[in-house]
Amino acid sequence: MRQRNESGMTLLEMVVAMVIFGLVTLMIFQLVATASRTMEETTTGAEQSTSVALTLTRLAKEVRGATGVAFNEQGDRLYLRTNQNAITTWRLSENGLTNGARTFENITDAHFSSSGGEGVLITLAVDDFERSITSHPRALDRSVPFLEDPRLSSGLID
Repeated sequence: MRQRNESGMTLLEMVVAMVIFGLVTLMIFQLVATASRTMEETTTGAEQSTSVALTLTRLAKEVRGATGVAFNEQGDRLYLRTNQNAITTWRLSENGLTNGARTFENITDAHFSSSGGEGVLITLAVDDFERSITSHPRALDRSVPFLEDPRLSSGLID
């Protein structure tokens, strides 16, 4: 009588090993896909936060250096009078927040309002991320009330 050679694998053992290998591979792919998606969301959130923080810092610096500060009733335009008596208008455009000479891209919403006294509350957003800062002008020129500046009331300023 011949003895069976028991050094090989049966078909059933091969199928079970392939199923186990397939399940382990599937779990690894799911883990990698989830990690990749989480990393992308985190990176996007960090970029949005950085963009808003940088824009707020630069706008607050301009407000501090202004001799006059005003905003329209809707709060979507910020008017700054400079030391040279020029008026800069910050507004939201399709490209971001702009004053005509400089544009902060990716800003999707901007609102300017009073923070009490002479401060300006600046609120900016990129998609769902929103952040605010209050800034106070250091060198206000009170000799001519800024809101009474004829350039603002005449419509010459955008």
